[in-house]
Formats: sequence, structure tokens, C-alpha cells
Amino acid sequence: MTDRCPICNSPTELFAPIVGGDDAYGIKCTRCGEYMMSGTLFASFRPLDKRQIPVVSNYIRHNQRIELDTSNFEQLKRLPQIPVYEKAINFLKYLAEIEPIPGHHILCEISSLSSILDSIKQKLEYDQEMLIRSRQFLPIFAESLASDINEFIFITEEFLQNRHQYIKYKSNQFIIITPDGWAFLEELKYKPSESNMGFIAMWFDPIMDNLFTNIESAIRNSGYKPKRVDKHEHINKIDDEIIALIRESKFIVADYTGQRGGVYFESGFAMGLNKPVFWICKETELKEVHFDTNHFNYLTWTEDHLPEFATALQNRIEAVIGRGPIIKAE
Repeated sequence: MTDRCPICNSPTELFAPIVGGDDAYGIKCTRCGEYMMSGTLFASFRPLDKRQIPVVSNYIRHNQRIELDTSNFEQLKRLPQIPVYEKAINFLKYLAEIEPIPGHHILCEISSLSSILDSIKQKLEYDQEMLIRSRQFLPIFAESLASDINEFIFITEEFLQNRHQYIKYKSNQFIIITPDGWAFLEELKYKPSESNMGFIAMWFDPIMDNLFTNIESAIRNSGYKPKRVDKHEHINKIDDEIIALIRESKFIVADYTGQRGGVYFESGFAMGLNKPVFWICKETELKEVHFDTNHFNYLTWTEDHLPEFATALQNRIEAVIGRGPIIKAE
């Protein structure tokens, strides 16, 4: 017997206190992957509802070893539901990632997956064999963002196979991407975002105003419209507005100075949507960024060289996504 994942109730390969982790737990779930949960959150944790689980689990899968606490978990619970078309296309992209060679099959036994999900739903005890099968099939299920086996079958068989002919099932055991599916994925590569907006994720503090002015200048000079949520008029909850703005944006500029949890959340959400993220940080704080992000190609800045930094950021934006239409200052 092993423990269950608090998020999705799936089998875990590890659920243990972190030494020196201030009552934090390290969890390795067969569906969500690896993450950490504070002792405070674990003690007050309430089960998620059926529609929240796939969204939160998928976010964790795309932000491995994330540290969950009472603050950022509230943000995760408010992540919006994903339209079925977006679920289907994201799942198709995932299939192409795990098996990038056309003509090759992907093992996905519907009967095994259904049995695993039924055991989880009924909270049945499981043995080593079920742990192995969970490790094999639950990651595929997680990437579909389905709530249950019926929605998974709808997304894969009814939507991707029967309606669009992007995949084909073989004996309910194997999935293969069809020629139409590969052609559609190629079209997606060359379909640019129509948005002209660059979202800015950073610490909301007056001491950061000079940096913000220079980031704003770099985005405008690249031909795009900068947007930071506290500079944007809205009547919605701020978390909802952040999510909406990131979805609408062409890219995101994320400054990690001050190690703000919201910046990690916003850049992680943008990465899950396959939006380019431009990583920046104050030079003296670069060593403090979380180890999951320290391998990215950061641009650093100093107070006395902000104009030079703005030019470097502009050059990088134009090199990665191209120059946008000229946006006049508002």
C-alpha cells in the first residue's frame, strides 16, 4: 500500500515529509507528477470538485516540483475550465510529443484506464500492479484534462477520431495520429497569434516603477501593446483578470525580482498555453530564482543600466516572435 495524492486521489510513489521542509510534504503522484505541499495546506486541505481536479492536476504536471501553499493553491482552484476544443487540441499536441515519429502507435488501453479510474473513484486499495498501470496510463489521461472516462472517450474517440479524423484507435489499445492529424499540427506551427499584447508579470511595488517604464518601452518599441494587470481597468476578480489577459496576450515578460509567487504562477500558466515567456531578473537576485526556472535564458538588469536593458529586451522580443505593428503610446 502507498498513499493517495491529495489533489486527484491517484496512487503515489512517494508521500513523505521533507527533511528541514518546515512540515512540507514531497509527493510523487502517478497522475500529477512531483510537487510539494506545505503542512498548513495539507492540514486544511479540502477535496477538489470533479471539474477542478483535471485543471489543477494538469497545471502541476506542467510545473513540476511546484511548491503549493494556502496562497497559490487558492489561485489554482480558480483556474478556468478549458473548452472541449482546446482540451482536444492540447491532447493531440501531447501525443505528438511523446511519439513524434509518424506511423508509430501510442499505448492507451481504454479498459485498463477505465478500471484504474473506477478504483480511484471507489477509493479501493491497490497493489504494485495497479501502481505500475497507473504510472503508465494516468499521465495520458491527465493531459486530456478529462473529468472521467466518459469525457476522455468523448475527446479522443468522438472529437479527435470520429469528427476530425486526427487520430485513429486500434482495438481500443493503441492510438495513432493520422495524416490529417499531422497536417493539422503542422498548420498550427505556422499560425501566428493575432494578439498584439505583451503581458507584464512583476512585483507591484513603487520601487519597481523605473523597471516597469523600461519594460513598457521595450514592448512598445517592439511593436506590441504592454499590459500589466494593476494598470488595467476591470471589474472582475483580479485572478480571473490575470488569466484572461494572459490568454489574450501574444507573449509574457516575467520579472522575478522579489521572488513573487504570482509571477511564478503567471509565467507557468503562460507556458501551459505555449506562449513565449521572456525571463528577466535583477542581476543581484538571479541566484535566488527557483531551481525549476534557473536554467532559462534570463535577461538581467541593474538600476544604473535600465535603458541598455530595455534595448536588450526589445531585441530579444523581436528576435523570438518578430516585430509587431507599431503601437502608439496611450
